[in-house]
Amino acid sequence: MEAMGKTLFENYSYSQRKSNSIKFLRTFQFNSGRTLVGAVDTNNTGWDNLDTAIDAEEEGMRWDKYRAVVFTSEVVAAIASTLVRDTVDTDILIAQKWANLEDLKSKITLHKRKINKLTYPGMTSAHQSVITLETRLNTEHKAMAATAQAKLVAFWDDQETKTNEVYSVAYEAKQQMLEDDSKIELLESTLAPYLLQTNLLNTLKYTDEQRQIVIGHQDNYSAYYRALINAKVERATRKEVQRQARETLLIKAVWEVQINRVNERISEAQNALTVATNEIVKPDTLPSKNAYIQALEQANIGVNDALVELESLARPITVSQSVADGYRSTYSLLLQDAVALRANYVAQLAEIERKRLEDEAWDNQKRKVEAALTIANNALIQAGSAMGSNADLSAKLTKINDSMASNSSLLAEIKKFQALKRTDADGVIADSFNQQYQTLLSSIATLMISYVEEKRIADEAAAVEEATLTGHWKFPIIKGLTYATATYSGVTDESGAFKCQPGETVDFSIESLTLTSMPCTEILGTKTTNSVAIANTSGGNFKDWQNEPDKQMAITKVLFGLFGESIKNAFNQEDESLKIITVDLTDEQKANTVGESLEVNDLSLLVQSILGTTEAAVLLTTEQADNMIVSGWQTSKVFDAGNTINTVNGGNTINTVNGGNTDTGASKKSSGGGGCVYNPDAKGSSDIGFIFLFVLSTYYLIRRKRLAIK
Repeated sequence: MEAMGKTLFENYSYSQRKSNSIKFLRTFQFNSGRTLVGAVDTNNTGWDNLDTAIDAEEEGMRWDKYRAVVFTSEVVAAIASTLVRDTVDTDILIAQKWANLEDLKSKITLHKRKINKLTYPGMTSAHQSVITLETRLNTEHKAMAATAQAKLVAFWDDQETKTNEVYSVAYEAKQQMLEDDSKIELLESTLAPYLLQTNLLNTLKYTDEQRQIVIGHQDNYSAYYRALINAKVERATRKEVQRQARETLLIKAVWEVQINRVNERISEAQNALTVATNEIVKPDTLPSKNAYIQALEQANIGVNDALVELESLARPITVSQSVADGYRSTYSLLLQDAVALRANYVAQLAEIERKRLEDEAWDNQKRKVEAALTIANNALIQAGSAMGSNADLSAKLTKINDSMASNSSLLAEIKKFQALKRTDADGVIADSFNQQYQTLLSSIATLMISYVEEKRIADEAAAVEEATLTGHWKFPIIKGLTYATATYSGVTDESGAFKCQPGETVDFSIESLTLTSMPCTEILGTKTTNSVAIANTSGGNFKDWQNEPDKQMAITKVLFGLFGESIKNAFNQEDESLKIITVDLTDEQKANTVGESLEVNDLSLLVQSILGTTEAAVLLTTEQADNMIVSGWQTSKVFDAGNTINTVNGGNTINTVNGGNTDTGASKKSSGGGGCVYNPDAKGSSDIGFIFLFVLSTYYLIRRKRLAIK
């Protein structure tokens, strides 16, 4: 495609895509493959082929990503289809059945829209096979929805037919009663079945039209019942007994109407109780739980209002007080259930708050341990610096004692941290801190050995000042970066420090992938050399990148490609001491760096090769990388809160700061173990005793080694 581009455009670079101005060279040769002299060529075949190639390239990448979206939407639709199929013939509320069906339809429609977006010009038969499969599954879901809807409609239609049949019988009985009051009993015998079928139809209503049909039958029943009552009253008007009977019937009618209202309110409350009970056991749905409980409480209020109105009515003589008492007892049970659900909800809130407080205590103590670890590391660094400096022996011993005290404080914080352990994963974190403490302890022991040896040498002769210089890789700080000189080799620590001798060349790399190099030159007797910064700096004492054009840009992109997640997490930390990029590769990825170089045309392929993944690596754009260099590697200055950095992680993890790491080859070799077992419950004095015995036991060997070197 790049060859085609060079044929068609001036100033064309495929790697830069459309970043630069492109001048089109519309030639007859490209259009038609032939040369026309003095004629107008209307054949546009070449351009069409180019458009198709570019579209296929871009659509292919988008298609693979969107295919996953289609698969996900089909799984969601399949789950909804299964729910509809499994519940359509059960005894759950008809409203819930319709809600499940509507939810399935919406997911089918969404799935179909996603399928339609998969089609693009030039797609392969494999792509078409995926589309065909998804279309077939969509059609099956539609068929399932249509079958379920037909069942629901059939439920309603069957019950509506039954209701209409008893309505016709009641209607005929009413007409006969209007002509002959001896038919009153005939009408009365038809009203009970009519009311029963109407109530059953009421349980199946879903649409507004169906609700109106139910209301129509209820109104018809009320009208027929009133007609029945009126007929009975008219027949009894001649006698006082008949008057009393009419009054009784009226009382009964009003009572029964109110009884129906009470039953309806209780049914609504029981349905709300069922929904709330089902919801309360679901995880992570607190807002909906509260809403359903509130709906139940509101339904209970409706029950109470209906009962109050019922209790205010005159009770028919044929109805005992136990009827009203029974309804009141039912309401009390509903109220108790609502209170229990509310208490359960409050308990869940309390449990969440308890876990939050546990998590907060854990996080706070973790920060304290990390702070103590940083202090212990700094104290160790200071003690190490003191041991490597020209300070007097008493000052060095003070620094070592300070390091011991800091390490003891770290152990105390680690024990508090262990007491807050919640899970096995927390135990792993605590063990990691213990291991770092043990590493610090070993390092302090090493310093004490060095101090004892130095004191002996000081008693024999003047100490020889070391000429080692220290530099730092910062802006950003990179921990674990490999460096090597003629006399030193190792990795940068959490401050980005490296060591060298004056006059040497320091080579930096990510395992075998060479990054850059610089001369080791002391800065004004400070025992430091120039530092390295990828970001542009305004001050001096930093590596000059002028002889390596674009090297800062390449390193920035590769770092984000390899360690993007580590970088994002590090620079999202509020603690500045935690804003460290950690070089963390698996053994296989380290081996992949052999033979690799930054001097390649496609850095994304380089990152993909090192990570050992088949997925394309997405790096920073040139503009983003340039912003990082200019802005001093502050991600907040380059990306807003709504954006993310797209990288290939490759399984990397973010390691906590290990204060025991050093950057010399010797120290790397010394990290390989020993026979001591760490006891986190031991007192600080045990650590000092261990160090003292360790010093005495190795003193003789060290002395012989130094004599041999001399």
